[in-house]
Amino acid sequence: MKTFQKTMLIGLVLIALTGLFGCSMVQQAVDNADPESDRLLTSFLDALGENDSDAAYQLMFPGNMEQADFEDQWTILTNDWGSSRDYTYQKMSVRTSISTDRKSVSNVYIVSRDNQPDYVVSLARVETGGKSGITNLSIEILLATFG
Repeated sequence: MKTFQKTMLIGLVLIALTGLFGCSMVQQAVDNADPESDRLLTSFLDALGENDSDAAYQLMFPGNMEQADFEDQWTILTNDWGSSRDYTYQKMSVRTSISTDRKSVSNVYIVSRDNQPDYVVSLARVETGGKSGITNLSIEILLATFG
């Protein structure tokens, strides 16, 4: 039992550190992106800061789909480890994978807020002409409460 508790504690610490590191990297990505992506990502981060999940959702999916439909259909989360993993949050198992349709994933972060949905934010970049750099900023969000 003690081994299980230690494992859980280490896991929680790693998740917390990933969240803190991820937030600073997301903010850094704002500074390096093109103006339109900069505006979109800044607005998204502002919505997160105001704990407004509806505003964050509308920024990413303006009028395309009802939020309930989105939550029912989007069960795939993206990650930047290049392999599929299972994460279980209170009886809810989510399979993670990445589709790199002409895109290479640079960073994916889980941003958790107290008493708010968890957000999975995927920052993807497109490489054109053999040059590396953020030429297109793609953001994907899953609004879901995980335990």
